[in-house]
Amino acid sequence: DEITDGSSISVEEMPQSEIKDSLIEGVIDIGVAFSNTLNNDVCSSIAHCSTLLVEKLGVVFSSEYFSEDSTSLSKHFLEETPLVLLNSNYALRVQIDQYCLNHGINPNVKIFLLSLIKFFANLMP
Repeated sequence: DEITDGSSISVEEMPQSEIKDSLIEGVIDIGVAFSNTLNNDVCSSIAHCSTLLVEKLGVVFSSEYFSEDSTSLSKHFLEETPLVLLNSNYALRVQIDQYCLNHGINPNVKIFLLSLIKFFANLMP
């Protein structure tokens, strides 16, 4: 949308791997990325990198899949429960895969999403 001074704003969804190149090439002016995936090499080629916040990633399930009697997720539970995850082009997915690898978990991924925006747009009437 155009702003009153003639500038415009566009919101794009892209894999984190494309953000660095898009910034360097001048395709985008600002990018939001997971700070733990930004190393010195990446930040040195971009004008400025700042951590905005540090947030823990949580897993949520309906009561159909997880009873209130349980206090923690088990490896077996995560391997047996069907999951919908972003594809591996997304930093969030890379973090989930790394967690599973570190804990010997083989997740039961049934659907790989290419885009959250497109996924939620298809849910809306």
